[in-house]
Amino acid sequence: MADLNKLAVEKQIAVVITNEMTTRIGLSSGAIVGALGDAWAHRCNKRLLLSAPDPLDNIRLAVLLKSNSAPESIGKFQITQEGIRDID
Repeated sequence: MADLNKLAVEKQIAVVITNEMTTRIGLSSGAIVGALGDAWAHRCNKRLLLSAPDPLDNIRLAVLLKSNSAPESIGKFQITQEGIRDID
């Protein structure tokens, strides 16, 4: 994780780590948890929810859910052959 932080600062790039959701089965019930485990839920200081609200549309959303330096916000983007592009 420290290497990724260093790379992000040096190259001025965003690093996105995905933590797919899965079900943890208990004796009497299940819970939805991150597949990387509980420790990863607290290691990152920003949390994004990435989604594709309309599967037929090429617009994606990035919702900032957790940040120690910015309020909750939503950004729109597209994934193209050239890479990830901002939508104005």
